[in-house]
Amino acid sequence: MSSEVNADTIEQTKQQIRGLVSEIAQLSKSELGPDEFYPAFLQRIVSALAAIGGAVWVIRDGRRLDLAYQIKMSETLLAPESEDAAKHFALLTRVAASAEPGLAPPQSGTADETGAGNPTRYLLVLAPMRSDNLVEGIVEIFQRPDAQPVTQRGYLKFLVQMCELAAEWLKTRKLRQISTRHTLWEQADHFARLVHEQLDVRETAYVIVNEGRRMIGCDRVSVGLMKGRICKIEAVSGQDTIENRSNIVNYLGKLATRVVATGESLWFDGSDEDLPPQLEEALDRYVDESHTKRLAVLPLRRPKRSWEEGERETVTGEADSESNEANEIIGVLVVEQIESDLPEEVLRSRTDLIYEHSTRALTNAVDHHRIFLMPLWKTVGKSRWLFNARNLPKTVAALVGLVALLLCLVLVR
Repeated sequence: MSSEVNADTIEQTKQQIRGLVSEIAQLSKSELGPDEFYPAFLQRIVSALAAIGGAVWVIRDGRRLDLAYQIKMSETLLAPESEDAAKHFALLTRVAASAEPGLAPPQSGTADETGAGNPTRYLLVLAPMRSDNLVEGIVEIFQRPDAQPVTQRGYLKFLVQMCELAAEWLKTRKLRQISTRHTLWEQADHFARLVHEQLDVRETAYVIVNEGRRMIGCDRVSVGLMKGRICKIEAVSGQDTIENRSNIVNYLGKLATRVVATGESLWFDGSDEDLPPQLEEALDRYVDESHTKRLAVLPLRRPKRSWEEGERETVTGEADSESNEANEIIGVLVVEQIESDLPEEVLRSRTDLIYEHSTRALTNAVDHHRIFLMPLWKTVGKSRWLFNARNLPKTVAALVGLVALLLCLVLVR
C-alpha cells in the first residue's frame, strides 16, 4: 500500500514539475519586462527544485553584475562590505567569465588571490544565461547540501535547461529593442525633416508640439517663446489656436517664465520638494489646474555654433550645462504626462531626441523673423515673376508708363 502511495506522490511531483517547466517555457515567449520576468522565472525554478531560495544576476554595461531578483538570500551576501559577500561575488564573476555552469559545495572556496568561494551553508547551483554566445546573467539556486551527487547533478542539468529557455526570452527582447530603436530613429528622422522644413516661427512651433508629442508618446507638448523677460506659450499639441486668457495657458506661461529665470531645466514627477518657493508656487498652481502627473520644462537655448573637439553631451544636459549658460534662451519646451505612464528614462531619452532639433529650428526661425524689413523682402521675393524673361517687356512698359504719369502730375499744370 505504501509503495502505491509513494508512486502516486512521485507521479504528482513529476506532473507539478512538468507544469512549472511549461509555465517557464510560456514565460520565455512572453513580452514581459525584466521586472516581471525574473521574479516569475526564479519562483518557478525554486518551486520545481524544492530549493531554499535563489537569485538572478544580470550583467550590465558589459561587465558589472547586478542583482535583479532574489529569494531568501542571506543578508551577509547582500552587505557590500561583507567578507562573505566578496567571496560570493568573486565566485559569480568567475562563473560569468568562464560561461560554464557548476556546483559550489557549502563553506568552500579557493586559495588563489580572487578568494572565490561559497561562504553559505547551502549547495550553490550556478548556471549562466547566454544570448548570442554572450553571458547576459547568472542564475543561482540555494539548495540543501545533503542530496546525493547524482541528484545534485540533476539539479544542475535542470537549471541549465531553464537558462536555455531564459536565453530565448533574452534574444526575443533584444530583437524587440533593436526593432523599437530602428522605428524610433525613423521617427526622429521624419521629425527632423518636418521641423527644419520652413522658417515661419509659429508654423515651426506647431510642428514641434504635434510631431514631438507623437514621437515621445506623452499626452501634451507645448512650446513657449520669450517676449522680453516673459515667456509666452506659442503652441500646444492638439490645438490649432491658443486661448491666452485660459487659466492653463496663463499658469503655464508664468511657470515657464520662472523656470527661464533660473536658467535650469525643471523635471517634476509628483514631488515638489527642494524647489525654490517661487517655482513651487507656480508649479502647484499649474498642476492643480492641469492635473499633470509628470512634467518637464526645458529652456531652449540658442545652440553653440562650434563644439569642442571630442565633446559629448546629452541634450537635456546641454540645457543645464554651465558652459552654455551665457547662450540666449529663446523659449521653453514643455513635455507632460497626464494619463500615459511612460517610464522616466524613456521619457528623458525621447525628449533628448527632439530637444536639439527643436532648439535649432526655432533659433533659425526667430533669426529669420528678426531680419530688418522681412515682410518687404518676402513681398519682393514673391513678386519675382515680374522680372522673368517672358514678363520683363511688360514690366518695363508698365514702369515707363508709371514714371511718365508721375512726371505729368508734377510738371503739367
